[in-house]
Amino acid sequence: MPQYHASRELPFSAVHLFDIVADVEKYPDFVPGCTACRIVRWESETRFVAEVSYGISALSLSYVCQIDLERPNEIHVRATEGTFRHLTNHWQFEPTEIGCRVEYRLDFDFRSRLMSKIGEKIMHQAALRMIDSFHKRARMLQKRNQAADRSAEASPNPSSEQSIDGGTGNSLDPAAKEAGIVDGSGRAR
Repeated sequence: MPQYHASRELPFSAVHLFDIVADVEKYPDFVPGCTACRIVRWESETRFVAEVSYGISALSLSYVCQIDLERPNEIHVRATEGTFRHLTNHWQFEPTEIGCRVEYRLDFDFRSRLMSKIGEKIMHQAALRMIDSFHKRARMLQKRNQAADRSAEASPNPSSEQSIDGGTGNSLDPAAKEAGIVDGSGRAR
């Protein structure tokens, strides 16, 4: 069963990085190969079920997973049906002097031997890029929020703030606010 591990220290808070990883419905915007990701249902304040689809090279993957949030320290993902016989990934966020050390672990086994032969190398490359994609997302959101803060300072009208939803004024569902993915104005934390 292939296993991958990546670790990096990033100049962002554990809470900020946790919130980005927990905001799975945004993955198609920035995670390489992710074509769709949607929350199917919340089972508790700290657990939800999501449907995920990836298209990487000639490989197409779809699965349903259970995601457990231990804010702001850990996120556990376990596939419950789909392409994989077994898939878990684990995110760990440890505060450091300059920000946060992010640990990412991926462990998987395809249902099909043919898929295993094709997919292992592709999954390895995707795993190696995973932390980089979240680092880029964190920088982009930081810049967006800094621009929104400057705009808000120039004009005290709250509707001029750039929110995580692209400025439409509609924040993520209430569960996202409870999970801390967005603040009261709908901006990413």
